[in-house]
Amino acid sequence: MLIIPAVIIIIALSILQINPLTAVRDNFITPDSQAVVLGEQNNEGIVMGVSEAADGALPVQSTAILPASGEKDITPFKKGVHMAEPEISASSAIVIDAASQKVLMEKNADGPSSIASITKLITALVALDHQPDFAGEYTMREEDRRDGGRINLFWGDKISIEDLFNASLVGSDNTATIALVHALGFSEPEFVAKMNEKAGELGLKNTNFVDPIGLSSNNKSTAREVAKIIEAALAREKIQQTVIQNKYILKTKQGKARTIESTDILLNKKNGYEILGGKTGYLGSAGFCFAGKFKEYEQEIISVVLGSEGVDLRFSETDELVRWAYENYVWP
Repeated sequence: MLIIPAVIIIIALSILQINPLTAVRDNFITPDSQAVVLGEQNNEGIVMGVSEAADGALPVQSTAILPASGEKDITPFKKGVHMAEPEISASSAIVIDAASQKVLMEKNADGPSSIASITKLITALVALDHQPDFAGEYTMREEDRRDGGRINLFWGDKISIEDLFNASLVGSDNTATIALVHALGFSEPEFVAKMNEKAGELGLKNTNFVDPIGLSSNNKSTAREVAKIIEAALAREKIQQTVIQNKYILKTKQGKARTIESTDILLNKKNGYEILGGKTGYLGSAGFCFAGKFKEYEQEIISVVLGSEGVDLRFSETDELVRWAYENYVWP
């Protein structure tokens, strides 16, 4: 008997051009339970729907945040079945996905540490800020001489600013680095002040420099902030193209040729991934250090190891971390 009244009501609503479903929604669902049809997305990227309470009470509104329209989530995620992180001798380390800045692995990443010649990356950034004339000529002076590492330039050598820049980054030449500072017209204290200003610009709150080359144990940073340094440095094409060289041959204006070998031995190895650039460092107080950027397919990651226990370990531990990251994470 209820069928006839229902049919009459539907016919009446149709004559009045009223949608029966709209009538039911507007008259039988309370305002507190109003919701957009499940699956409909508003302009803010929020999907709204209704869910039923466990006790059978009126439905309540629920929301789920989705990526903004047109945006793709690029954050890598760890595989369901994955290997444990490598055990390394480095006192601190970090591996970061370059695109999303997600930390893939870290060990004491905020612990302060001497960073030795990784310092030269900031030196190079400050040098580029002052737009040096790379074709300009400089004559090596007695006060440029610094001990530590291999010395490729000597008092009286006449060379280009380009040669100084390359010798500093490729061979980690301390004498060439100080000569670069002097060639730019700065005293060492003046240049160090510029370096610390640059650290501030990069948002490095736990990084401090007292010399331009990294011979002082008081040139300190953290693995997390060194990752920012290598990223900022390699974003400058001049630095990236310099540190990717496995050797650099310079010729003094007097005609003497010098071959400078890179301190980064990963450049000479076939690793299955591409190295986009890196910088070494060593001091007794710092241990063996390496920071680099790597690429496999389209995925780029940054790895930093500080305080490794051996000259070769800093590279083998870097290789372990990079391989582990690519093998155990998935990129959307």
